[in-house]
Amino acid sequence: MNRSEMTCRMCIKFDGAQCRLFPQPLPVADPDAHWCAKGQWQRWSDRYNEMEPYYWGEWDAESRV
Repeated sequence: MNRSEMTCRMCIKFDGAQCRLFPQPLPVADPDAHWCAKGQWQRWSDRYNEMEPYYWGEWDAESRV
């Protein structure tokens, strides 16, 4: 997954105009452009042959390969 895809709009925890990563939902002014370091995204897994959650820390590990 590219870092450019890791925006609020594509995050599992984004609902309408609200970020639900925290107990209290937070409004997001520009969800298409806001990159989040705590988001959760869906990505296809060849290992499990299904969609699985993808977390920010995994992108950091891939960037060093």
